[in-house]
Amino acid sequence: MVRYYTMDNLDIYGGRKMKTRFSRVFCFVLALLLVPMGYLQLVIPVSAAYENTYVNTGDQRADILGVALTQVGYREGSGGYTKYGAWYGSSYMAWCGAFVSWCAAQANIPTSVLQRTGYARPDYFGLSEWFDYSSGRTPQPGDLFFRIEYDSNNNVSWAHVGLVYYVQGEYFYTLEGNTHDGSYVDGVYIRQRRLSGSFRFASPQYRNTSGHTHNYEVGVESAHPHKEYRLCDGCGDKYYTGNSKTLPDCITCKQENCSHSYGDYTKSDSTYHKATCSLCEKVSNLKHDWVDGEIIKEATCKDTGLKSQSCKQCSATREVTIPVSEEHTFTTWQYVDGENHHMVCEACGEEEEAAHIQSEERATDELSHWYLCEDCGGRLHHADHDFAGDCESACKECGYRSAAGHMYGTTWQTSETSHWLCCLECGATKDNGAHKFSSDCDGTCDTCGYVRQTAHTYDNTWKTNSAGHWRTCKVCYQNSPVQAHEHAADVAAGQAVYCVDCGYEMASAAAHIHEYVINSHDQKGHYGACACGAVLASTSHTWNPQTSACSACAEPVPAVGAQSGIVQFVVEKVGVTPYLWLVFVLPVVAVLAVLLLIVLLLVTIRNRSRNFDDEDFYDEEDGLEEPEAEKQPEAPKDVKEESGMEPLSIS
Repeated sequence: MVRYYTMDNLDIYGGRKMKTRFSRVFCFVLALLLVPMGYLQLVIPVSAAYENTYVNTGDQRADILGVALTQVGYREGSGGYTKYGAWYGSSYMAWCGAFVSWCAAQANIPTSVLQRTGYARPDYFGLSEWFDYSSGRTPQPGDLFFRIEYDSNNNVSWAHVGLVYYVQGEYFYTLEGNTHDGSYVDGVYIRQRRLSGSFRFASPQYRNTSGHTHNYEVGVESAHPHKEYRLCDGCGDKYYTGNSKTLPDCITCKQENCSHSYGDYTKSDSTYHKATCSLCEKVSNLKHDWVDGEIIKEATCKDTGLKSQSCKQCSATREVTIPVSEEHTFTTWQYVDGENHHMVCEACGEEEEAAHIQSEERATDELSHWYLCEDCGGRLHHADHDFAGDCESACKECGYRSAAGHMYGTTWQTSETSHWLCCLECGATKDNGAHKFSSDCDGTCDTCGYVRQTAHTYDNTWKTNSAGHWRTCKVCYQNSPVQAHEHAADVAAGQAVYCVDCGYEMASAAAHIHEYVINSHDQKGHYGACACGAVLASTSHTWNPQTSACSACAEPVPAVGAQSGIVQFVVEKVGVTPYLWLVFVLPVVAVLAVLLLIVLLLVTIRNRSRNFDDEDFYDEEDGLEEPEAEKQPEAPKDVKEESGMEPLSIS
């Protein structure tokens, strides 16, 4: 696009261009002037320009405001440096409280009226009372104001402090430090604040001593540390000299200057023990001096341990947890195989494996040789001696030579009649001998332990007592097992009861009636015994058809094959045993077999008659041709020749 300019618009365009260039040059020059000035303002302290030129009058309320007015305009230096913080002892502190304290010191206000502090709290200034505007009380010039803040739990914190300059309407004007008037640099300013805001006020007990000559007297506070002060007897002005006195009646002073002689310490709590000085009655509270005692539970790599501790100076004790150990609790080295051994942590089961450490010397016995592992004691390269078949020679591997020549084993070799020991290398024998038995009834050899088959030879005379009867071996005199007495079951009343085996008189039948209790049964019968020892011989079952069992012992009726309805009927109705079923069933079976044979015979005869009728049916008169008979396979020749019979033609 081509733009056309006339003389008029060229003048306008040129004027705008000149104005833009002038603005740029002006801003650049202004920046060159302001940047160094700002740097000097931030870096170079301005305290030299704000010295206190106010002359105190003795009116403390007016004097503190007069000193503060000389500081209006003072601003922080580089990094937050202020002369008020430096005066208080911390050059870069939050200095609102230090500013008020500095003004009080410059106005010669004693600390009894306004204490020196760097914090924004009334009690730190020595002021125990404060108020807010809602109480109806109006702050006065020279009073201190405090700004408060609330946290999330509605707790009060003291955030800022300054001096009340004057009150006008619903506002009050302040002289305060560490604040700003909208600029970015904190300093000393006169500010306007609303009375109804979050502020509290406190009024120091200022005095007006203008035109008065002080007459100070020296005094000492009765409370420890007994500060020395000067008190005007005319106006009551008081200030502290900074000295302290020692009073002989003060227990604290006495304790501070005592050499102390403490007795035994006693436990106060889990942390401290105490002792009382016998000279000044000062109580010494010290922390326990713990020393380790018994290990109650060892710490492992998996679990913490427990140990006891006791105090050196008192009787206090406690149990302390031992932290988890960084080291494992391994067992001793255990043999694994011919190459390695291992050990296992008893706490966590971690395993550590390593190669054997072979001993330098070889160990031997009569049969073999080996090396030992120096850690686990396992046998390495264990092998039998190699004597090359000669029991008198040395082992080829280890050089071991048997002192006895032959190496006899300890296991007896035996036959039915003798025993011997055999050389493990060449087979030579020694200690050959016959078996030794203590008697003919003894079955074990006294030397080699060989066992033979034998039996006792008992005599024919029964030995008896009330418990039973037995016999004695005629060879070794060993008694046979005792057998219980048995007597007949059908002993008449009044007759003596004798054992049927040995004849031992057991009891009188008149004095005792047997009451047999069935204790066992089988399919043949049931058995029992009396309390006196008499045994009931086998008695046949009494079958009950209703229960299909013996009415005496409940033995079930034996099942013999598959019982037919007739057999079942006989068993249930007649009461016979299943062993008699053949008596009833066999005749029936025989009759049925004869009937079956008769039926088969009749069927055969009928079939033969039908064959003859079929041959007459196909005749020539009817003009019907007899159907050609199916060609029957010819019997093998060898069969025809051997039997001499023609094969049967089936029509």
